[in-house]
Amino acid sequence: MKTRKTLLLIILCLLFTGMPVCAQAPENTADSAETLISAVSALNETGGTIHVTKDIVLGRDSSIGGFEPDSSITLDLGRNTLYIQNSFSFKNITITGQKTLLTLENNADLQLDHSTLTAEAENSTAIKISGNSCLSAKASKIEVAGTNTCGISAVGTAYLSLDTTSVHTTGSSSTAIQTKGSLDAYFSEITADGTGATAVDAGEVLLNTSVVSPEVENAVIADTTAVPKNAGYHYTELNTPGSLPGSMVFKITDKDTGDIRYSPSLPVCWNTDTADITKAGIYSLSYELCPDTFTPAGAAALLKSQNQRLVVIDPKKPFIYYDAPVTESIGSYSMLLRFHQPIQSFGTPTLWVEKDDSSTWQAWPAEKLTATAANQYSLTGLEAGHSYVFQLEAKNGSISGDSNAIRITLDQEGNPTVTQSDRNHGSNETKVVPTAVPKVSVEKESSSLAVSSPGENVKTGTRESLKSESTLYLQEMGNALKTVSSYLNGTTSVSENVNTGITGVIKNNVKGGLPAAAALSLTLLCAVTMLLVRSETSDVKDD
Repeated sequence: MKTRKTLLLIILCLLFTGMPVCAQAPENTADSAETLISAVSALNETGGTIHVTKDIVLGRDSSIGGFEPDSSITLDLGRNTLYIQNSFSFKNITITGQKTLLTLENNADLQLDHSTLTAEAENSTAIKISGNSCLSAKASKIEVAGTNTCGISAVGTAYLSLDTTSVHTTGSSSTAIQTKGSLDAYFSEITADGTGATAVDAGEVLLNTSVVSPEVENAVIADTTAVPKNAGYHYTELNTPGSLPGSMVFKITDKDTGDIRYSPSLPVCWNTDTADITKAGIYSLSYELCPDTFTPAGAAALLKSQNQRLVVIDPKKPFIYYDAPVTESIGSYSMLLRFHQPIQSFGTPTLWVEKDDSSTWQAWPAEKLTATAANQYSLTGLEAGHSYVFQLEAKNGSISGDSNAIRITLDQEGNPTVTQSDRNHGSNETKVVPTAVPKVSVEKESSSLAVSSPGENVKTGTRESLKSESTLYLQEMGNALKTVSSYLNGTTSVSENVNTGITGVIKNNVKGGLPAAAALSLTLLCAVTMLLVRSETSDVKDD
């Protein structure tokens, strides 16, 4: 009975001793471009931290154009610097340090994409640029804290371009951006906090929907408006939630010239409370920039109260909607009506109209109706100051029945107001509007970008070596357990067990380079085992 208890204790000790070894991750270090490239490749899928122990020059090898791992990787530089030559890019990379993080030289071209640079030390600089080098940053953050610090410092005529990026310094006499060249900032924030702090000191500064604090006297501020690049409709079928995009492209247009200065793609979140997918119709959905992503103050203010139209369609019936401006011609007005289904698919339809809520429906005169396309009618003879309700009736084919009804009201100047209507040409009564409006459950499309790595990331090394090390350790513990078990079964003497079994395991593991914590745990295990074995032997002799 005592033998069984002893064996059970040994097994439990082995299990608990093995756990820290399996969970321990190896420390990744790099002291050259080659070792850094290898470390980034090894962490491509899992992510992790790499400690850089020396200054490293990147960009000499043209086959490696940058680091763009699938998972976020942190480069801890300490007081070391990465020197960038030629063209290089960082994506999904976080760089931390206490000195100058990056130095661009020899007319280098650096691209930051969804990356973060953080320096925290007196006189530190995130990016230092010499010569006519170029820096472009997209959806990135540059943060520096300390006295006399600088976010971006260019001693030459460097060109800087910021796209949805923030540059922030904290500390007395700090400067967010300093260059003799030009700075173009789009949807970005540039701020400096502290006594004598400066946001931007540059030869030329162009701010497109960006925020700068303190203000820059020589900055050219573009007075812009923001509208969706695709202002059309989104479609969904009856009782089927539609797929709304997780991001939208916007046109940032100069108010004075009408020129499109910028077309950013930004994440949007939708409000679908007003969409009734149980009924065909056109619904206006409001949206805003998603709060969990970086949205500069200028961009957030510019994109308030945006709306997009959702078309809910009954696939077995025609659908009618208005999508063109009203034009004036000799005292009357013309407009276009569009259809979701081509006219040919349901034969020759009848376009019904009710004027000024008269409860009298009439077919729109053929001479005032022209099919200008497969899914488009041109209507003429509309009068200012009147209201029209239109409804389309299909005659034959797989699509049959009545379409939705829309009301178009023209003011005295002929400006249209278009709304949904519940009136039906087959009845003089208005249909009952549902009091409870079900919400649309929207499945957003993924906004993840495909990552294209300039170098092939080798996905071996770290995980495999850890697995091999853990396997070796467990094998050694198993050998120790077998030795103890042999003694308990009476096939091995006590002296042989202690000297050749357990002690040998300790020596082998220490020489093999197992982690110190693991070796210590194994030593304690063996000591406990020896005491248990001797106690067991004493008990047996007493019996």
